[in-house]
Amino acid sequence: MEISSLLLGSTVNVQCSNTFKQSHYYGYSRTLPYNTCSFQKCESYLEKYFESHGSKDQDILLQCIQGFEDSYHQQMSELPHQQKVQETLNHIKEAHEESTGSGHETTFSSLRSVRAVARLRFGLSVVAHTLHSLTENDGSTLDEYSGILLQVAKKVCTDARINEEDIGPAVFLAKQIIKQYGTGCFMALAKRVEYSWILPEQLYPPEQDKGVDPFVVYGQSYSHIRKAVSSAVKGIGFDLLDSSLQQHGQLALLLPLALYERITLMAGKHQQISEDDLVKFERGAAQLSGMCKEMSLKLLRNNLPAAFTGARLPLEKLLGEVVIHVTLVLMSMKDLDILHPLVAMLHTPGSLKNCYLPTMPEDALTEARKALPGTYYECPRGHPYLITECGRPRTKGNCSECGLPIGGENYKLSKANKMLEKGRNDTKSGYLLQKPSPQSKAPLSIRGLTPASCLIIRILMHSALFWASASGDEACVGGIQQIMRTSVKDNKLADFFWNHLLRDIQLLHEVTGKSIDDVALLIHLVLQNIATTRGPRAGQSSPWLLQSTAQRALWEAELTKICIQPILQSLDQKLKAALDYLAEDAKEERDMLFVVVNEMTTDSKSLAHHLWSYRPRITLGHLKQTLQQTNMQKHCSILDQFLNEEPGLRATKYLPEIVQLQHLLYDKYNYRMDQRVAQETTVAQFLADVNSSSEELSKKYRYLILECLKKAWRLIREELPQYARLRVDGEDLMPDVTMETRLDFLIPTTSGHGRCTTALVDYLVQTHNAFIERCQAVTQEKQKRKSDWKKLQVPIAHINHCHLIDHEEQLYPIILSHCRYSLKAGQGQEVQYDFPALEKHILKRFIFGKPTILLDIPQVSYRRDVYASVTFQRVREVIRQVPMPSEVKRRVLGDTWTNQQLRKTTNVLEVALGFMSSGAGSAKMALSSFVQDTLQMKLDSSIKLPDCFLEHTISLWKVLSVKLCKTLTIADEEPFDVEGEDLLQQLTAEQITALDAALERFNLNQLLESLLEFTLIFVKYMSTDQLQTWPIVGTLEPFLDDQGLPEIPNFDEKFPDDIVVGQTIAIWKHIVKFQKHNSTHDIAR
Repeated sequence: MEISSLLLGSTVNVQCSNTFKQSHYYGYSRTLPYNTCSFQKCESYLEKYFESHGSKDQDILLQCIQGFEDSYHQQMSELPHQQKVQETLNHIKEAHEESTGSGHETTFSSLRSVRAVARLRFGLSVVAHTLHSLTENDGSTLDEYSGILLQVAKKVCTDARINEEDIGPAVFLAKQIIKQYGTGCFMALAKRVEYSWILPEQLYPPEQDKGVDPFVVYGQSYSHIRKAVSSAVKGIGFDLLDSSLQQHGQLALLLPLALYERITLMAGKHQQISEDDLVKFERGAAQLSGMCKEMSLKLLRNNLPAAFTGARLPLEKLLGEVVIHVTLVLMSMKDLDILHPLVAMLHTPGSLKNCYLPTMPEDALTEARKALPGTYYECPRGHPYLITECGRPRTKGNCSECGLPIGGENYKLSKANKMLEKGRNDTKSGYLLQKPSPQSKAPLSIRGLTPASCLIIRILMHSALFWASASGDEACVGGIQQIMRTSVKDNKLADFFWNHLLRDIQLLHEVTGKSIDDVALLIHLVLQNIATTRGPRAGQSSPWLLQSTAQRALWEAELTKICIQPILQSLDQKLKAALDYLAEDAKEERDMLFVVVNEMTTDSKSLAHHLWSYRPRITLGHLKQTLQQTNMQKHCSILDQFLNEEPGLRATKYLPEIVQLQHLLYDKYNYRMDQRVAQETTVAQFLADVNSSSEELSKKYRYLILECLKKAWRLIREELPQYARLRVDGEDLMPDVTMETRLDFLIPTTSGHGRCTTALVDYLVQTHNAFIERCQAVTQEKQKRKSDWKKLQVPIAHINHCHLIDHEEQLYPIILSHCRYSLKAGQGQEVQYDFPALEKHILKRFIFGKPTILLDIPQVSYRRDVYASVTFQRVREVIRQVPMPSEVKRRVLGDTWTNQQLRKTTNVLEVALGFMSSGAGSAKMALSSFVQDTLQMKLDSSIKLPDCFLEHTISLWKVLSVKLCKTLTIADEEPFDVEGEDLLQQLTAEQITALDAALERFNLNQLLESLLEFTLIFVKYMSTDQLQTWPIVGTLEPFLDDQGLPEIPNFDEKFPDDIVVGQTIAIWKHIVKFQKHNSTHDIAR
């Protein structure tokens, strides 16, 4: 193993001439030690060894090939697609020229010939991935370079000089495709004329290809019954079927499974069964009881849902077998108590209406309480927040969801805030998952379930729900709709659950590191284990009703313990035994493709067979699955948590660059940009604008956005909708980071689209801190004394890569150095890890001594949002605000202002207010001096700043804003920058009459100023329900009181009480026109 881990250094060492490689990035630099000299010595030694010994020692030869192959994978992993394809093309071309045979007569007299095999193996794995992408995109995205790559691969795979019957590059490519992506993918490609070359002629399936039968996991009993069914179909007779059922029919589901394989799936591939023979089959099925008898009759008559009849694609056949197997197991074992919820999904899903379905997510707040101790409160609009330490409010803040005040002062809670009940749990019952997407990730540990266990339970659940929805039973379909919390039409339910099954199988493939075929076989093994389980029956214990989240967790744990864990604990051995069964069966059926791909004919002494054997790469997924299978999580808890958190920890490597980007955007746009402009600007436009003034700065932004932020976002995006501290979902969730991404997604804020990067940084910091604190605690506990690990904290603004767990580049060689593997004929690669030593190495190399991070994310305030409640309050707290002197106000109102002048002047005031809220300036400082001298703002001649002080800024802003809005209203333009029908509700004729009578009793200028601030600070952030139901009487006065503004005399008594808050803008417009009409009338009079 030392050879492989050292050769992996060629990923970077071959490009470095010095012992140290210096990497420069914007804002930081780091030095990475590489032992280039050791690699060169190793390579020189190997060259001499192969020149003198050739391939005498197969172990060294195979380890060298593996080491070089792994190094090529590492080198290419981060390359752009086009460059990766070009490099792969060169590898295959050069290796093909250097190849001298399939391996039987190759002498390997030089290191060059060893590299040639490794390069071919690597290149063909890339070809396999390229071919698989064609099945996902219907061939529509095949680019020019990929097309050339496939042409070169075809030459290699059809070269008789280097390909033999069951060895060589052609067979290796078939193994790569089938083992990684499944037989379904391979056969779908092989049936296309242009790709038929991937299936060697000697491996063509027989004309009457029945495919691999996974139900042989039931052993000889099933094989005898299936053979009897085949004989009966061929017209040999039914005596064998009758005797087989008597001898081997202890399990009622064996006959319907055999009928499905030999009759349902073979429909159209053999002569139609006569009516007399069907009657005889039904007589055999009559020996069964209950639902298995009914199911057998359906299978005989082919009375199945449409999804199970007609021509089937290989992947559809694979999933169909899983669904049929699940259905029959649930039917035959319906009295097994542990299966009660799944049986209910199959037959009476409506009975689960108020139940908590398995593997559904918990309420985020409930999860947050477990992970983040403290006292939880909610803002006036019901958004939760946390106060740590003593749990009582000492400072004010603003809600990250709606911007309203939260917290309090002097241990007194702000108005309309309240403490959350300690036992509150908002977890929803029923089915909660949305439509699956190719980007959806495997669930992390849910209620103690491993990702593999969780996905297996989901496959059982989705199979049952698919059968119920596809059966055509209206009662079942109606029952499913009762448990659905996702809107799906009745005729789309079956497709919805089928697509979930497809994604579940794919995710289980990713989690376990097994092929699609092996994952399906794993499900069949679990089902076979359930079918032979002897547990409590219905009536012998309390039924599992799943009427609480606690009962659901207990049921999931019990099902996993009884039915799933026995298979996962020794998965490799059980899969090997099952594959042996399938191989023997395949030989009888003359399915040489299955036999060769699974290396059942491999000569253990033949070097050539080992050169082209399939070897699953050692990955983090494989390491994690092996750790779980061997029950080493408790003994190596740091390693276990590291593997669980690895995607998040990997993304933290981009944290310094993302923080730098946030600070740059903060300095550039805080109080200086309108939100609407940010929404209308794309990354491409932003970079072009920056490039016009500084090409170097544009390159810097491009690197920070399209390299660092983009990679981190892709790793973390799927976690943010469930992130309790700062949840981002729906339209606020940025799809991806591209040149077309809107700039407001990147600018950090606590509300709207800007929450994306804020939540990303918060998530990365919390992931890092939680992991470091856990490691500190475990280390101290293991040492049983005070740890040498000093608990340091670093402000996020000073964070650098040396403070983070930057493991990606060096982790893989470390894993290789702590594992042993062997290649055995027919058994593939056997890997054993030294988990304690690996954990110690990772802890020492990447984790020990790392500090936690003090979080402080810069929050941009848009220029049009500076008059939000919090900003106004801060200005009033820092710099006392008073009304403008009457003569100054009269002069301002008497001046002639264009709309452009009003907009420009209020923009300047908004920037000034933003800086004033941070403590800049003093009450008696001249406003013009503050703007021009302190803020260094250059004002054009159209901007008018009257002679007043900073203590008059809010008053001046109100006067000008009211004047602008009045001007727009009179011109029939929209005075407020708002959207949505709820904010623009109109007044009725009766309300207008009552309003006109009331307006005679108010100071209209004061009322307009109050409504202006009320609209911009409060109304535009209210919910639809509040806008439609809250009366303005009883809402406006408390707002004015909370803001410290003068009350409107007799407002609640005189103002119409049937006018709601959603009509505020309509009230404003009516008052302006009412005031203008009365003014005109007075002048005329």
